[in-house]
Amino acid sequence: MKHYLLKATLIAMFMIVAVFASGQSIFYEEPFDTNQGWTLESNWSITSGYLQLSWSPSVTNYDLSATSPN
Repeated sequence: MKHYLLKATLIAMFMIVAVFASGQSIFYEEPFDTNQGWTLESNWSITSGYLQLSWSPSVTNYDLSATSPN
C-alpha cells in the first residue's frame, strides 16, 4: 500500500511541477500603432495596431521577414 501511495504522490508532484514549468509569460510586447522602425518585407503590413502577414500574393521561397528595430 505504501508503494502505491508513494508512486501516486510522486506522479502528482511531477504533474504540478510540469504545469508550472510549462507556463509562459510575455517578456516583450510591441505596440504596432505606427511603424516605428520596423523593416517589413512584401507580405507584411501594420494595420489597426497589429502586425499582419497576408498570403496574397503567394511567395514561393517563404523568405518573409518583419525585423524589429534595436
